[in-house]
Amino acid sequence: MRCILSLVLLSSALLAAGDFAYENSAARLVLGPDGVCKSLTDKQSGHEYAVQSTLPMFQVRKGGKDLLPGTITRDGAVLHVVFGNASGDAGVRADFTVSVQPNYFLVELSAVEGQGIDEIRVAQLNVLPENAGSIIAVRSNDQFTVSLMGFSDKVDPKATGPHALIASVYPQFGMLHEKVAIIAVPTARFYDAVQSIEHDGHLPSPRIGG
Repeated sequence: MRCILSLVLLSSALLAAGDFAYENSAARLVLGPDGVCKSLTDKQSGHEYAVQSTLPMFQVRKGGKDLLPGTITRDGAVLHVVFGNASGDAGVRADFTVSVQPNYFLVELSAVEGQGIDEIRVAQLNVLPENAGSIIAVRSNDQFTVSLMGFSDKVDPKATGPHALIASVYPQFGMLHEKVAIIAVPTARFYDAVQSIEHDGHLPSPRIGG
């Protein structure tokens, strides 16, 4: 009974007022009111893979300066983000539509307002798996894999630093309606998750033997 109560208290602590929670068959993702990833949990083991940091899920670079979310409000699947501060002095607003799929979380840049934007980070988070991919944005160990996968070649996903995964879009290539999949699954399911994204996004899916 004490163990069950402890789990309930822990769950309540993770999901505070203003948090944004998403859950699929493999993982539970929790963003704080500031957009920072507070938790990324493997539902099978209960292990926590988010590294506590101040890195927000969404970020804008404008005029060579980084703009963090000032306010985030939710309207169904859409997160309305004002960058810079709550009054919008930086002149950048964006909508991110977050949907839950069985094997991944999908983030779409569904609207953007503002001039002079250099880059929008559609998804970024710090995670624990120590093995980073050099070709794709992936961090993994024997138990769990976290990856960012773009739905087109206009999305630039990468693994950088000791823990970060980042997926960016740029105005010169097109930004609106670009999509990023956040894969967070047991490592044994990673290939199946990639295949489901290739199917859902109508992406090339090479297979050995044709």
